[in-house]
Amino acid sequence: MILDPFKMLYAIERKRDLSESFNQARARLSREVWDRFSIGCDSGPLSKVGVAWQPISQQWAQRLLECFASSEMVALRREDYVDGYLSNLSAPIINYLNTVNEYRAVTPDLLTTLGKFLADHESQISQWINHSWRASSIRPFNLRPTNVAGSRHLDGWPPAIRKMFILPGGASPETGTTWFRLRNGDELLFDHPRPCLLIFENSVVEHGLVSGHAPRPTSELDIVPARKTITEPFYPGLNGWYPWFPEKNKLHHLSAVLRKGLRSAT
Repeated sequence: MILDPFKMLYAIERKRDLSESFNQARARLSREVWDRFSIGCDSGPLSKVGVAWQPISQQWAQRLLECFASSEMVALRREDYVDGYLSNLSAPIINYLNTVNEYRAVTPDLLTTLGKFLADHESQISQWINHSWRASSIRPFNLRPTNVAGSRHLDGWPPAIRKMFILPGGASPETGTTWFRLRNGDELLFDHPRPCLLIFENSVVEHGLVSGHAPRPTSELDIVPARKTITEPFYPGLNGWYPWFPEKNKLHHLSAVLRKGLRSAT
C-alpha cells in the first residue's frame, strides 16, 4: 500500500503542531497564491467601507430558526476539518470560541436551507463584492450571553476572503453584536434587531465581539473568490475555515511548502 504523504501530514497536524518552519512557509505561500488569484476582487461597494448588510424576510428567518431548533449542540474540536483547510489549532482559542458560542451540528436540512438562501440572495452578495464567489465553510451557533470580553482584531486572512453572518433574529447590544472600525476610520456598533444578512472584510476592518444578554442565532459562512459563483455551500467541518490554496491542484503548492520548510530548517 502506497501512503499519501499529504494525508499523513494532516493526520499528524490534527494531533499536534507541525514545525514552525513548515507553518510559516505554508502561510506565506498561501497568502501569495490567494493574492494572485483574487486580483481585481477589491472593487465592489463592500470595499468602500468594509461592512454591508440588508434585511431578510421573516419567512427565511423562520426557516433558519427551525433548522437551529432541530440541530443538536456540539463542540468545536481541533481535529474537525478536512485536509487542505486552515483550522484553529490553538487550545486557548478553541476554548474561547466554545465559551462564547454554543455550536450546532450542520445537518443535511441546514445545509440544504443555506444553499437555497444563498441562491436567493446571490445577486445581492455578488453586487456587494463585485466578483464570483463561493461559501467555503459553515459554522452555525448561538452567541452566548457572557461577560467574556471580545478583543478588537483583524483575522489576518487574505483580504479578499470575507465573513458573512446570517442573523435570523438580528443583532443588537441586547442579543450580542459586533463592533467595527470601518475603512474610513469611523466606528460602528452593529444594531439591527430584525432578521438580516451581514458581510464584512474581517481582515481589513478591525472588529470585536460585544456580548449581550440573550442567545443570538448565527450562521457564519466564509466567502472566498472563485472562478464562477457556486451557491451550494461546502462544509469542511466546524474547524475548517478556508482552503490554504484556491486551486483544485493543491499538491504543487504543498510540495513547494515542504521544500521551503525543509530549506528553512537546514
